[in-house]
Amino acid sequence: MNINWKSIEEWIINFGKTTGLSILEAVGILVLGIIVVKVVLRILKMILWHSRMEKMTVSFLLSILKFVLYIVLVIIVLQSFGISTTWLISIVTAASLAIGLSLQNSLSNLANGLVIISTKPFHEGDFVNIGGVEGRVKNIKMLTTAIITLDNKLVIIPNSTIVTSNVINYNILGKRRCDFTFDVAYDSDVRKVEKIIRDVMISSGKIHSNPAPFVSLKYLQNSSIQFFANCWCDASDYWDLYYYVINNVFNEFKKAGVSIPYNQLEVRLRDDKVTMPVVKDMKNTPEQIIAMKKQKQNLLTNIQNLFNGSAKSNVIKGNKSKELIRQEKRKAKELKKLEKAKKKTM
Repeated sequence: MNINWKSIEEWIINFGKTTGLSILEAVGILVLGIIVVKVVLRILKMILWHSRMEKMTVSFLLSILKFVLYIVLVIIVLQSFGISTTWLISIVTAASLAIGLSLQNSLSNLANGLVIISTKPFHEGDFVNIGGVEGRVKNIKMLTTAIITLDNKLVIIPNSTIVTSNVINYNILGKRRCDFTFDVAYDSDVRKVEKIIRDVMISSGKIHSNPAPFVSLKYLQNSSIQFFANCWCDASDYWDLYYYVINNVFNEFKKAGVSIPYNQLEVRLRDDKVTMPVVKDMKNTPEQIIAMKKQKQNLLTNIQNLFNGSAKSNVIKGNKSKELIRQEKRKAKELKKLEKAKKKTM
């Protein structure tokens, strides 16, 4: 068997010039692409780790970015071989669309989570009010945010709900205004009451001197006069200051003889005797049976009298109606006679 080494040599040379170069080019692109992807991911990881994002958020973002970069690298390598990548792009697009539709709510929460992390309307540990839910932020995740309420309940709120709700952050500005209202009797000394409230707020040691604490008479109500007071404090001291002022103002009012009005209920005792009909048992006494019979007899008599009266009126009406019928019959007979007479003359 004779082997044509010359044709084999030519095939190897042609393969090396065409396909071989494409393979080497693709391998070079693949190696270089892997190196570039790893360098990019490492740089982004260093940047994100030094940011205020959560570790879980950083890992999630890096995973998505890694997947996207490797898909792009595969498409570039296939194109270097001269292979059409339209079908691959179509598959990836269709898969992305299907996944997006099936995870619509989750993706919405994910996108809103990124919005919350980037805009930072609140941080972990802040005291907030989100859509009527009030409490301290425990953690901010990609899909949900956890809040611990004042009565130690854990509330999980989807991030999409947070973005579309009113968010009140009590800590973000660093200080808060503490408001109070106190009702006292009309005979109280206004200046004395104002001094007690102001002195108690200052004695707490937690208020800011600028702006200064404020106290004034606000409303003249039906049974009391109402004072309004406020002062500024650090956000972290709000509740401690509030309860301190309420407790101590109450104690100082008692010491100073300032009376606090309250709703009163006046109760009067009746001296007259009230007799109520009480049925002891279902059996009637003989006297009650006789009285009931008389009542029935009287009712029957009244009904009979009414019936007799109506019957008489009906008889009179009946007689009148009979006479009218007789008169109409007579007129009809006379009309017939006249018609017969006319026919005979004709």
